Amino acid sequence: MASLSGARAVPRISGRYTAFPGPRAHFSSTIGTLVRFSTDSGTRDHAVRARRDDGVMTFRHDYVPTPFGDALAVFSDTGVVGFDLSEADDPSVPWLLESFGRRLGVPLRHDPGAADELAHLVADYFEGEPIRFDERIAFDWRLIDGFARAALQTICTIPWGETMSYGEVAMTAGSPGAARAVGTACRLTPFSVIVPVHRVIRSDGSPGQYGSHPERKRFLLDLERETGSGS
Repeated sequence: MASLSGARAVPRISGRYTAFPGPRAHFSSTIGTLVRFSTDSGTRDHAVRARRDDGVMTFRHDYVPTPFGDALAVFSDTGVVGFDLSEADDPSVPWLLESFGRRLGVPLRHDPGAADELAHLVADYFEGEPIRFDERIAFDWRLIDGFARAALQTICTIPWGETMSYGEVAMTAGSPGAARAVGTACRLTPFSVIVPVHRVIRSDGSPGQYGSHPERKRFLLDLERETGSGS
C-alpha cells in the first residue's frame, strides 16, 4: 500500500478505514465499518438529490474522511458540486464554506449524512478498488464550463493506474496545443480526487504539481499502480 509521508495514521477495523482524526469525521464510535449511518427513515440517496425549500434549490454540505484529512463535499439536487481537500486543517472553516456559497449564489446548509454514498466510494477507492466516480454518482458541473469542463470530463476517462500528459488531454478534449489550459483546469478543479487530475502528468513522465501537496499526487499514483489495473 502506498505510504504518505507526514499523513495522519489511518486506523483500521475489519480492513476498512475508520474515523480519521479531524473535526468533521461522521462515523459512529460503536460501529466498526466506515460510514455506516442510520437509515431508519429509509434509503436516502443524498449524493444525487438535494431538498428544495419552497421550490428553490438548496445546496448542502457534508464531510468525507480521507488519508489526507476531511474533505468538504457540496451537493445540489442533481449531484455533487464540489469535493474539496482544503489547504486548511479544518474543512468547516468559514472562508471555505463562504467561497462555495459565493460561487453558488446561496449559503450552504450543513446536512450530516449527505455524503454517505460518496464516503463509501472514497473509502473503497483508498482500499484499492478501481472506482470511476462519475459512473457511480451524479456530478453537477455548474462551477466549471468551457474547455476546462471538457478537459476534466476527459480526465475522468483515464483508466485506473494509467496516465496522460497535459498535451494528450488537450488533444483528446479537442484543443491540441492547450496543455497549459489543461494544467489550469487541473489546478482549479472543484473535484479533488474524484476527478482524477493526479493521472495527468508532464510530458517527460514526471508527476508535476498537485497544488501545494505534490506528495499527495505521488501517493495516489502509487496507490493505483500497486493495486493493479482496473476494468
